[in-house]
Parts: sequence; structure tokens; C-alpha cells
Amino acid sequence: MNSLRSYLIAIFALPLLLGACAGGPSEDQQATLVAVAVEAALEESAKDAPVEDEAPSAEEKPAADDAAEGPIVVFQPDGLFSEDDRNLLYQKLINPFIDYYADLEGHPALVSLSIEKFYDSGYPYGANAIFDEGVTLGFLFGNADGSVDWWVPGCIGGCPFSEAFKDKYPEIMAIAIPREISGIVWHDLCATPFESGAPAPAGCLLEASTYYANGLFEAGEPGIANVEVRLGAGACPSAGLSVVFTDGNGYYLFSSLDPGSYCVSVEVLPANESNLIPGGWTYPSRGGNLKETTVILAGGESNNDVNFGWDFQFAP
Repeated sequence: MNSLRSYLIAIFALPLLLGACAGGPSEDQQATLVAVAVEAALEESAKDAPVEDEAPSAEEKPAADDAAEGPIVVFQPDGLFSEDDRNLLYQKLINPFIDYYADLEGHPALVSLSIEKFYDSGYPYGANAIFDEGVTLGFLFGNADGSVDWWVPGCIGGCPFSEAFKDKYPEIMAIAIPREISGIVWHDLCATPFESGAPAPAGCLLEASTYYANGLFEAGEPGIANVEVRLGAGACPSAGLSVVFTDGNGYYLFSSLDPGSYCVSVEVLPANESNLIPGGWTYPSRGGNLKETTVILAGGESNNDVNFGWDFQFAP
């Protein structure tokens, strides 16, 4: 604007100066000089004027903020985390942690999650989560050798996992859901009639003039206490992994098992002679000394129906 003002002053002063000079230019020459000066002034003014940004085309327009809404993730100290460190922590800790609490109905929203690198500690990482309503959660993470396992929430009585979470993180589900094998050793009742050839009463089978318990665990049939039950690794025959005894109601339990195949077995002689003799097996098959069942546990699965039926010879 200052340049334009200087040019305009020069333009209006020019004819006066020219007229004052002896032998000055003619009127036509003066008009030409004024026109040239005006044009130069306008050009100079255009240079000084602020340039307005042109509206960007559709292709040039900056995209809207595509960053997914969610909690802030901070690494402390930032420079000590390699790209591999960050990728592994996002895979096994950060993403599962965020997804779990996002799905947890009624829980305050996660605001931030900071991961701190430790030294001279049994754990390589510390995590601190801040939720709405002032809720905080801090925990240590990783193994002494620097490796990390999958993060698993700790819940009393089991964690409420959404179906989406289960599908997305099968590795966590294989750890979080207890895997166990359990069942009952029960007294398979059959009250043999005194009269030969009489119809088989409830709970009994009649085969070749002999009555047998039917091999079905039915309401009212009691368990047998203190029976030794064995567990082996792999398909049957196998033993030696663990031994338990049935409780007062005949139930047994093998817990905290890894995915895989197992053999559950009960042997009459010599382990259970005092508890079972005389009598015979009715389930999973009739007769014999050793009964065993192969059980396959996939990730997060349990089998709570590995049962064994026994019919005492001189009892109903």
C-alpha cells in the first residue's frame, strides 16, 4: 500500500514538474507518461497485496483426522523402545488391554495407558492405566529375560469376555479360561430280583439270564468316595502325570491343564481293592480291571463328564 501511495504522488506531481521545465513534453506525451506510471503502480501494488490461498481441489483437500478415537498410549522413556518392542507390546498387551476394557460393560472408559521400561527388575515393563472417574490400574508385565507373554485380565470367578474378544484373541482365551478334566465314580445301582427270569427292574439290564446295572448315571445314584484316579499325558494308555482321589460325593478334578491329549484311568487292583471289591465296571465299558478314557482339550476347553460306573456285587 505504501508503494501505491508513492506512485500516485509521483503521477500527480509529474505534469507539474514537466510543465515547469522549459521545452517540456507536449500534452500527448504527458498523458502517455501518466498511463505508464499508473500501470507500474498497479503492478507494484499487486506484489505487496497479501496472497489469498486458493481453495484446494477435492484431491488436495486435507483428509479429516482419521486417527481412531481411543486412549493415549505413552512409552517412557520414549527413546528406549525399539520398533520391535513397540510392535510386540501392541500385539500382546496394549491392543488386548484396550479392547477388553472397551467391551467391559459399565466400566469407566480408558483414558491413557503408559508403558515404562524397567531395569534391574524381575519384570521388564510396568504399565499404568488411567480411566474416567479417577480409576487407575497399575501392574508389572513381562519376564525377567525381557520376553513378554499375552496379557490376561485377572478376575475373581472368571472374566466376562465378549464374543468379539474371544474371536480376536484365541491365544488369550487359551490361557484365561481354566482347562480341567473332572467327573464322578459312581455306584451304578441295580436291585437284582430274587426270582430268576423276572423282568429287569429300573436301572438294570437282563442279558442271558443275568442282571447288570445299565451303565447310566441316573438321578439318585451315589458317588463312591476315596477312589484313586490317574491322569497321563497323551492318548491312552498313559499315566504318571497326576493322581487324585474322589471326594465324599465321588467327584474328582484335574485342573490347570494345558491344551492337549490326556488319559484318565481307574484301576481296581491293586490301587482300589479296598474301595471297590467285590463288584464290576459298568461304564465306560463292562468288566475288566482297568478303565481308561482319552480326553482331548483344545484351547480354553474343559471336559467335566469323564465318568466311571461301578456295580457292587452285594449291594443294590
